[in-house]
Amino acid sequence: MDRGASEDVPVLVVGGSLVGLSAALFLRHHGVDVLAVERHAGTAINARAGHFPRPHGGDPALGRARGCRAAQVGGAVPAGRRDQQCRVAGGPGENIATWRAKANCADRFRDGRVFLAGDAAHVVPPNDGYGGNTGVQDAHNLAWKLALTLAGVAGPGLLDSYDAERRPVGELTVEQAFTRYVTRVAPYLGTENTQPIVDDFSMEIGYRYDSRGVRDLTVRGRAGATGRFRGLAGP
Repeated sequence: MDRGASEDVPVLVVGGSLVGLSAALFLRHHGVDVLAVERHAGTAINARAGHFPRPHGGDPALGRARGCRAAQVGGAVPAGRRDQQCRVAGGPGENIATWRAKANCADRFRDGRVFLAGDAAHVVPPNDGYGGNTGVQDAHNLAWKLALTLAGVAGPGLLDSYDAERRPVGELTVEQAFTRYVTRVAPYLGTENTQPIVDDFSMEIGYRYDSRGVRDLTVRGRAGATGRFRGLAGP
């Protein structure tokens, strides 16, 4: 879009990575006009865990991040917030990558007309790939609800159900990812404040939503007729 130009759209997606693009695609699938914006030229600006750069001729051990020491940052971390930093360094002239493992979840996923999804809502260590999967689930959950609300066929309770459904999943995912990070990657951090591991199958497809907005929702037809339905499944 040219500078100075303007465009009116019902939904603005801020962030054009996996979750932002998924949200835009889901919304367009439901016929909603959307504008996605991204301030970075590339899709990733930070080194990925497990893929630290290794210069030609360097120690192969760096590619496996051997000898990397992670230390808790800032001392005690409030409940639900974890933060560990890992620094991989070689000899003179070699690349240095700093990676920070975080496990945080937002206090709420909605504030008026603003909805949080993906890393804006929950940040997890990379173990088991929960970050991307959970973010795409956020986008899918929110997109069809926005579409029905914008079309005028759903009451306000449907959008309220986004936080009620997705935040508990985000909190569970943060804790489970951190538990896996501690037990598999950083056992020296201890498991005193971690949750017991929930099996992978249950984490991936083992939960169901039971929010009031979906179970007891008023739907208004285009001709003005109203009706109610009860259920757990969305489009």
